[in-house]
Amino acid sequence: RRDRKTLDGNIQTAVGEALGCGGQLDESHRAAIEATLKPIWRTLPKISGGSKGNARIERRFLRYLVHRYFSRTASLLVRGFEPSRPTNASAWAGEDVLSQRVPAYVESVLESQHVQVNGFDLADAVLMVATVEQLIFDSESAILEEVYQNQRKPMVRSVSEAGLGQVLVEFMVRWLMAEDA
Repeated sequence: RRDRKTLDGNIQTAVGEALGCGGQLDESHRAAIEATLKPIWRTLPKISGGSKGNARIERRFLRYLVHRYFSRTASLLVRGFEPSRPTNASAWAGEDVLSQRVPAYVESVLESQHVQVNGFDLADAVLMVATVEQLIFDSESAILEEVYQNQRKPMVRSVSEAGLGQVLVEFMVRWLMAEDA
């Protein structure tokens, strides 16, 4: 019991670090993510021995759940969470969003022996989705800031319609070509 509480605390700390400035997940947003995940969650095979109220899934099903969430809610394919990606017991993958952006501490929590043996519950899945959402937001914000700086446009005031068009074109090119840079 104490081990689970320690893990929960470690995950909360890691997610806080990933969300930045000790950011907290807004309760209404947490509930919305959970409501979206629940129908899929119910269909996933659970780890044997888990009680009905505290059902747990393996890492590969967590990946699938996160994939389905972003696919359905934003039509996004998040690299590293594709259902066709092979998984192994030792790593998430070399070029996925986790290994690129999540602090090493988050990865160590998710790769811990406790999680490998006991799996993930629905609350863990909600935290994973919220963390990946924030990572995507941070990544896109960084690209947008680079575009504004490159075009010498101030980020503190409005831009014209033509200026916005220029920003959007460069943003899309950078976003689409990011993995080739």
